Amino acid sequence: LHGARDKLRMVLQTLQVPASELDMLMTGLASLLRKLMLQGVRQTDIGLASSTLWLQAESLDTPPHLGGLMHPVRVAGGWRFETTLHGLAQPDWQALQEIVVRRSRAQLIDDLTRHQGNLEREIERRTKALSASELRSRTVIDGAPLAVVLIDQAGRVTEWNGVAEQTFGHSAEAAIGQPLQPLIALDGDPVLPGILSRSLDAEARSHTAGRFWDLTALRQDGSRIPVEAGMTVFPMGESWHGTLFARDSSERKQAEAALQTAKQTAESAARMKS
Repeated sequence: LHGARDKLRMVLQTLQVPASELDMLMTGLASLLRKLMLQGVRQTDIGLASSTLWLQAESLDTPPHLGGLMHPVRVAGGWRFETTLHGLAQPDWQALQEIVVRRSRAQLIDDLTRHQGNLEREIERRTKALSASELRSRTVIDGAPLAVVLIDQAGRVTEWNGVAEQTFGHSAEAAIGQPLQPLIALDGDPVLPGILSRSLDAEARSHTAGRFWDLTALRQDGSRIPVEAGMTVFPMGESWHGTLFARDSSERKQAEAALQTAKQTAESAARMKS
């Protein structure tokens, strides 16, 4: 629902809705989203048809009272809440479509967290029966939609999947056995680079559990790319090991920059008109 709120704000800003109306709409939408959360709704869809903005909630039996700002309409499987926008400029439909279909940062992190949980469970099974689970572990790691790098207690690479090859430019043969931090030179928030620069232990696990960082990483060709990265530290036998998860966030960064530029352009145009 937080992702829906952020998308609605970006849609309204792209449409150059006047500031006074924008504030009123966002207040009403925030109230609607709070009420939907209280009724157990966890996911919504948004859309725009002509001058009608709508938000649809699935698996909702009774719509909350909205005070007239959003009009509830019964649809198959739930309710759609609609409002009419007035005095709009000619919209950039392509930009609006990109906002509507774009996955939010919260959704991306949720995907990373969910996949991280699957990998952690697979790694746990591997520690209990290494020979029996080796093939399953390799299948999960190689099939992951993000870069997955396993390291030993000293921070040396022991596993390097295909997406890691694409993201950082190093082949698995070249990466395995190398210290990870000098290899990809993570930079930004010092917490994760610092952990990778020293021996893994229980303290490292406490600092990485459930966290993700926006960082930059060094590729084999010398260029740097933005990445979203997280790490799991776990004991195996008498030593500690770690799994780094990373996703190239270049496209998201470019989309955010384009949206910010569009917003600034719209605000400048509005000031010139006034």
